[in-house]
Amino acid sequence: MSSGSGADSVWLGGANANVNATYMWDDNSPFDYVDWAPGQPPATPGNCITLHLQEGGYWYAEKCNIQKPFICKVSPSKPGSVSCPNGLASSPNTNTKTVIGLISDVAAWRWQDNTIFNYTHWSGASASQPNSKSCISMGGFQEYGNWFSVQDYPTPTYTTQAVCKFSGYGSFKKLERDSVCPAGTIQGTSNPNACYKVYSGALNWYSAEKACQKEKGHLISIHNSLENWFFIGIIDNNVPNTVDFWTGGTNDNPNGTWGWIDNSGFDFLNWAPENPQNATKLCASERVRSGFWYSTTCDQEKPFICSVPLSATPRNSCPPDFSYFDLTNKCYLVVPTTSTTTCSNVQQICNSLNSSVASIHSIDENYFIAGLAANDTTDYHYITYTVIGLTANGNEWTWLDGSFVNYTSWDDSQPFPAYGDCGVMYANYYEPSHLSLWHSAASAGYFTQVVCEVAAV
Repeated sequence: MSSGSGADSVWLGGANANVNATYMWDDNSPFDYVDWAPGQPPATPGNCITLHLQEGGYWYAEKCNIQKPFICKVSPSKPGSVSCPNGLASSPNTNTKTVIGLISDVAAWRWQDNTIFNYTHWSGASASQPNSKSCISMGGFQEYGNWFSVQDYPTPTYTTQAVCKFSGYGSFKKLERDSVCPAGTIQGTSNPNACYKVYSGALNWYSAEKACQKEKGHLISIHNSLENWFFIGIIDNNVPNTVDFWTGGTNDNPNGTWGWIDNSGFDFLNWAPENPQNATKLCASERVRSGFWYSTTCDQEKPFICSVPLSATPRNSCPPDFSYFDLTNKCYLVVPTTSTTTCSNVQQICNSLNSSVASIHSIDENYFIAGLAANDTTDYHYITYTVIGLTANGNEWTWLDGSFVNYTSWDDSQPFPAYGDCGVMYANYYEPSHLSLWHSAASAGYFTQVVCEVAAV
């Protein structure tokens, strides 16, 4: 899109400025999908189509001489290639399925790049159920961009393209594991210094604000359309099927004027038609489906989002390059090894970083480390063996740090002590269900990487 931050609407490539006064796309592609707003389009010729960002994405017909931001579609850089010029994304046709970077880790979905999972667009309830062998395909425009889960790797007959994100674009998204926000909160996008906490338990507006004040914050204020849709994304992900949620807007004050409870400027509006009502002591809720705001009585109970300051409960810090995990209060780093590295001397690598070889005590910790091990592997046709701190003395397995063996994640027919006395996390990228499972290996064998851990401070 051309520059024009905060724009309400943008031009699309459709118009009825032709001899027949029928709507057509400027690129002569079939006019086979519409999303007109109620009452649109008017029965007059000479109009062009706009997409209104703050009204659910509906289309409106407007006079073509109005100045607005716009979106261009360009041909790929090379014939037959799905790549686009820098900064632009290819657009699927109506019959394609496009792979996006969402995969399941048995119990939950996660983005492959570990960015915060704060938005969904499932085709239905059944499609959102994760398992250990699923990734996500996005439907073509006839299916409104809905998401579908796909077992294992999609077949070429089902998916025909993938959408990629290059480094440098969308870099405002912080990795959740590197977030500067307090544990249990979500970092903002348009304002990366803002942190938000979602409450699924419904409360009236006044009780919700008190809950936020206990977190040293307030109910959210909204200052642009990006924030407006961002809050819909995080509430929909954390409180599925909710209809609406509280914002920090209210006119319950001596002047009876609308404002934000955090006293920030009331500088962006997205009221639904016939809102706000001409009454006092009302509070503003946001509708998930449309993003519109509604003025309602403050005693209704709804989920809500608090804006929490960075200093409320800061995360513990890690050494450079290590990644923090809330559930263990530890920091982890996957370190590549050399051809001379064996299971017997990997401890030296971790010791040089003032850390120790990691021990694993829960499924959550195992998945977290598996994600780090996968992200630090660049050749996805390669089999990797990531050393963890598990060793065998006969048939008894122990952790190098002396902690109790209270969790294991052995692959089928593993462990096999007769073959090896060193525990490794095995990853064969032709077998995605094996990415977090363990194998036993010989101490004198060659290993591709080791995971080190240290307590956060």
